[in-house]
Amino acid sequence: MHGNGNGGKEVVVRGWPALIIILIFVTTGAAYRIYLHRNLQLDPQARKSIESSITASVYRGLLRKEAEGEALEELGRQIAGTKVEVHDMKMRGSSDEIVVRARYSIHRPDTTETRIGYFKCSHSFLMGWTCEYEVSIWRWYIEFF
Repeated sequence: MHGNGNGGKEVVVRGWPALIIILIFVTTGAAYRIYLHRNLQLDPQARKSIESSITASVYRGLLRKEAEGEALEELGRQIAGTKVEVHDMKMRGSSDEIVVRARYSIHRPDTTETRIGYFKCSHSFLMGWTCEYEVSIWRWYIEFF
């Protein structure tokens, strides 16, 4: 420890201790990323959060159509018969800035459509997974880690 002339203490770490500290930080960060990725794959809450976000988006698209009288009943049947199923999820980013790439199907009474979407999600130990909104494909490529 060296004095810095201002009455405070300055800590200088060199050699093997510095290398050990760096390895601890890198290992901890890598272990957390592995935990998040594994949790995304295994936690049903993650899948439900993304399915809920996609379902809400599909319903908003259906509800934007103007409907009156009999058309309103048809709209109700379409909403009741629509189901979203997530097949595969991958993630990039870290706890607050996670982008999830999801391959999913939208099952409607007359058709089934498979898509790939990108969603901004976050994870906390208290709240679990929350999916906030859909983002563009560019956001997926911006998040490197």
